[in-house]
Amino acid sequence: MNQEDNEEIKEFISSFMSKHCKFKSIRLKKAAQLLELKTYTISEVSYLVGFNDPKYFSREFKKQFGETPRVFVNAMDI
Repeated sequence: MNQEDNEEIKEFISSFMSKHCKFKSIRLKKAAQLLELKTYTISEVSYLVGFNDPKYFSREFKKQFGETPRVFVNAMDI
């Protein structure tokens, strides 16, 4: 591989990761909307928006919103 090939690969990976992060952000925003409805449990919401692991969903939710889904839901009760 030459330098040009390496740059193309880096650009492709960067573009892919950027799109992946945007898609995940959209899924998490939808999750917040669903949690506000209080119709589904946190685990159900995680599966509804495409996360296979509720713990991973909770970690990613906290990264985006600064609080866990549990705290988010409980704050609506105040």
